[in-house]
Amino acid sequence: MFNKIRFHFLLISLGILCFVFLGLTTVVYVTSREKEANDRTLILEQIIKNPDDTNLSKSFYVETINNNIILTKYDSTFFKIESLEIITKTILNNKEKKGSIGNIYYLVKELPNEFYIISAVDRSFEIANLRYHLVNLVIMEVLIIALLGTFLWLASKWIVSPLETSFKRQKQFISDASHELKTPLTIISASAEVLRNDYKDNTWIDSIEDQIQRLNDLINQLISLSILDERTNAEQIESINLSNFINLNLLPYESLAYEKNKLFILDIAPDVMIKGNKVLLKQLIGIFIDNAFKYSDDNGRIEVSLNNKKRPELKFYNTGCEITPEKKEAIFDRFYRADESRNSYKKGFGLGLSIAKKICDQYNYQLNLEAKYHEFTSFVITF
Repeated sequence: MFNKIRFHFLLISLGILCFVFLGLTTVVYVTSREKEANDRTLILEQIIKNPDDTNLSKSFYVETINNNIILTKYDSTFFKIESLEIITKTILNNKEKKGSIGNIYYLVKELPNEFYIISAVDRSFEIANLRYHLVNLVIMEVLIIALLGTFLWLASKWIVSPLETSFKRQKQFISDASHELKTPLTIISASAEVLRNDYKDNTWIDSIEDQIQRLNDLINQLISLSILDERTNAEQIESINLSNFINLNLLPYESLAYEKNKLFILDIAPDVMIKGNKVLLKQLIGIFIDNAFKYSDDNGRIEVSLNNKKRPELKFYNTGCEITPEKKEAIFDRFYRADESRNSYKKGFGLGLSIAKKICDQYNYQLNLEAKYHEFTSFVITF
């Protein structure tokens, strides 16, 4: 759990760093390109203005009339006359005042009577140098990110340690309190049984037993959450015939539906196989079917369907919904109940769906909620 928190912290930190370095690289590259373009333009303009006094290193100056070269000045160590003529013809054919041919950039000045003055310079070295510095910058940034990533991962343990300590204390408190409450509850339960022998039909004893059962349920759910929190990976995975497993576990609910005057529909595809833990899967199914019976409207409909299209998908549907659109995100929070008044006629502590979400997360099941206020609620588990 806490390694996941550390990992998320690292991802967010590295994401911010990458964003900053990307911005820095973009600024450096754009600025360097603009500077190189300005330097190039100045050189080309200087050659046209004053070719005699300008250093023509890796550049040339050409005058043409009617596409015929009448004057050339060029760096003979870099250009040959044959290539110069080819480049000049290409420039004239392009009919652009400014442009490039590969890494050779040119500027054309047009005068009357088809008289053209052309200056050109080869910027291969400058462009290669620009790319070289850009690559070095990126390599340096990657090394910095790697070093900072290592430091942040080590530092995250120190950052998360107070949260981890607090969580362990909370978990220990829940575990200790649950076990401490078990003893007095057992004594109270035994006392209630003794009283029951003397008073068969007694409202007060019924109430005591009911509250004992509620506290036992709460303690068991807290212990379940504590155990699930301790697990970091799925345990005791085996191959399960989900179709048979659901039919077997939901059979007792048919009589319950009859008693509560609810329509109970099972639509289970045969021989759907999954990998999972039978104990936790039984708990998962129990949570959602209990939730459907608890929150379905009077004389409502409850449907449990299983299909195996792309992946096995188990759906719990019931008419009636107490979940408002703005409360959908909180439905899996611990101790959250859609019935905020927490009336006791709908028994529960708001832990069931939290336990279900925890089980799904540990076994990489996808859990989705579809609900429309006052109309229907549907939980879909994709295995």
